Amino acid sequence: MKRTSIGLLILAGSAVLGWLSVPPALAQPARARLGTSAKPPTVVFHVDAPASQMKVLKRTLSAVRRALKKDKRLRYRPIQSILEKPKGSLRRLMKADTLVVAGKKDLTNLEVGSAIKKFKKAVRLMQVSFVALVRIRQKVKPLARALRNLAIAYFLDGKADKAKKTLQKLLVLAPKIRYSAKLFPKQMAQLVDDERLMFDEFGTANVVVNTEPPGARIYLNARRVGRSPITIKDVRRGFNYITARLPGYRTTTIGEDVDPPKLVRTSFKLMLFKRNPLPLMSGALLQMGRKHAGAAILGMAKRLSADIIVLARARAEHDLATVTLYVYDARLKKLLRGPVTVKPSTDFPKEKVKPAVRRLFDGLRLDGRKPKPKKKPTKALWTKMNAGWMKFRRSKAFWPVVGGVAGAIVTGLVVGLAVGLSNKGFVPRASRHVLAHPLAR
Repeated sequence: MKRTSIGLLILAGSAVLGWLSVPPALAQPARARLGTSAKPPTVVFHVDAPASQMKVLKRTLSAVRRALKKDKRLRYRPIQSILEKPKGSLRRLMKADTLVVAGKKDLTNLEVGSAIKKFKKAVRLMQVSFVALVRIRQKVKPLARALRNLAIAYFLDGKADKAKKTLQKLLVLAPKIRYSAKLFPKQMAQLVDDERLMFDEFGTANVVVNTEPPGARIYLNARRVGRSPITIKDVRRGFNYITARLPGYRTTTIGEDVDPPKLVRTSFKLMLFKRNPLPLMSGALLQMGRKHAGAAILGMAKRLSADIIVLARARAEHDLATVTLYVYDARLKKLLRGPVTVKPSTDFPKEKVKPAVRRLFDGLRLDGRKPKPKKKPTKALWTKMNAGWMKFRRSKAFWPVVGGVAGAIVTGLVVGLAVGLSNKGFVPRASRHVLAHPLAR
């Protein structure tokens, strides 16, 4: 029985030593979670490009802006639209559309006087908000719709002269419009045809536009025609809307009455915004490339209410453009990524620009929070014991100690067996002394 117990103890000890000899499993590093914000950060884009190369780089820079706008992780806003605060203009356009719908109902109910008031107010709201018409896809179609309904209301109210003048304004904005039973009542067919004939016979004129400062984008009836100074050719007779836009300056729209074949000259004196952002924007380009956001970059972000600023340096050489991008987080006051360089074709830049802009924000924290410091993992008791054992096993003293311990165990087992067997009488008396004292001779 004692022999069986001793064997089991030896087997158990061997199993424990084998378990301790197994190397500790490598800890799997936790994946870094990207910071995501419930509300996408506001992003603005500003570029440093030579004025002489702007025409060549136009498609490339438009591709960058389009890629930023389509990225759902971001809320891209053009700088000029932030400065102009178009929300008020868009609200006025929505109110004008509501008035047009209400005026149509009044016309159906033969309440012509009430319809005229609503249509006139809608036209006035759209003219005041002409900046918004320049930005939307429909351009001047809402204003043309309001003018058409106003002309019908004037005609039904017996005011033919006012209906005639309103039709002249309508033809300038919608030069392809003709009489149709869907658009005008049958009684107006003669009046619409006469005005259409006169509109075609009078021909066109040239309009010279100058701005101070020069270089502003010029729009004729909400459609872009070029940069100032410019001579706009083939301008139709009547009341035309001319708009000038320049970054950092207030967008200005004037109405010009064109009477062919006279040459018309007009000029704009553009006004700066009250809190002019141009010095900050210029300073931000000078600080581009630094690891920490400078005062100009932070001031530009504060003025534009932006969370992230994407700065770029663009150059063109032959058929290739070179765009270097930097991403700054104004909340953390540091450079998140950059420089990232992409070299697309100036004719077809989309193929390279879109994936490059997408990769620009991959793996970045966009919530504006600093990453938390990594906590040191606390080791369990068995892990510490296992690590200590492995360290001891690799040391030079391992085998001498193991040999000494093993020798002591074997000696103890032999002595114990000898003593136990001698008490039972299984060992001869002559040999008991030798077994009890194996080293003494």
